Amino acid sequence: MTSEMSNGASSADDLRGCTSGNGAVCHPTMRKPMTALELSLVLTGLGQIYCGRIGRGLVFMFLTALCFPVVILALAYGASTRSTLLAAVLVSSSALYVGAAADAYFLARRTRFDYRLKDYNRPYVYLLFVLIATGAAIACAFNVRSTYLQAFHVTSASCYPSIVKGDRVLASKIAYDDRDPQRGDVIIFHPPDNRRGFAVKRVVALAGDRIEIRSGQLYINEQVCPRQGIGPRTVQLRDRSVAGLAYRETNGAAVYPIFLSGDAGDQLPDYGPFTVPRYCCFVLGDNRAISSDSRHFGPISLASIVGRAQYLYWPVDSWSRFGWLE
Repeated sequence: MTSEMSNGASSADDLRGCTSGNGAVCHPTMRKPMTALELSLVLTGLGQIYCGRIGRGLVFMFLTALCFPVVILALAYGASTRSTLLAAVLVSSSALYVGAAADAYFLARRTRFDYRLKDYNRPYVYLLFVLIATGAAIACAFNVRSTYLQAFHVTSASCYPSIVKGDRVLASKIAYDDRDPQRGDVIIFHPPDNRRGFAVKRVVALAGDRIEIRSGQLYINEQVCPRQGIGPRTVQLRDRSVAGLAYRETNGAAVYPIFLSGDAGDQLPDYGPFTVPRYCCFVLGDNRAISSDSRHFGPISLASIVGRAQYLYWPVDSWSRFGWLE
């Protein structure tokens, strides 16, 4: 029996490679199942390319790449739809990853012992595939960050109890592409006193609304925003812990938690009345007593809003808070 390798060696040279466990002679180009498996685990589809099935491998790579935009799409939907989509992506991507690895392993076992090397069966080509996939992933991540989602690390307690100091949140940068902010939205924006910085606060009033804080109560258009007690809470500030009471405040259709420290009691300094100008909104921190917000730097322009804080992906205190922000 004769066989040609890519370097044109004779059949005698071809059979000078290795021996299998049962003493049979192995061809030097024989596809090794464990190598195919390991390459597939490094990059989905690479094991198939190693076995000479480049089209099959590229299909696996493409299907894997589709999972990422589906995750981004899922984060833009409501809680129930989002959970369903994310669960579906997790199950399908896991099945695809395991299935591709298993397919590469058995494909190598079925390949002829005298497999003839293809032009792309070179270590540097495999490395090139990995680098291209890595570069594409990095480019996609930068594009997502600049266009769709951005992660933020919250370094103050001004939005406690919704957001705790140290939490990490994802902000949707497309949330207001087709609509304006609504009351109750938690937004990331550039504050007027620090255009290069970021702040996170809650929208409580919109353009044309008349806002007032009187006797510790928030009034919008001369209507009090009722609140219901949740219970005692303690917030950790930079140098001390402060006890107080948490409430659920109702502002039109929005319901969200706020916190009043024991130092402030139910009495916040009076503010207003003030009418929010056009193309602006009025923001407050949920931790009303310690927050620096529109009471101090005025209303913020809609143009300064970076996005809507939607998802708490790294809660600093308890994973029970992981997920959609109130």
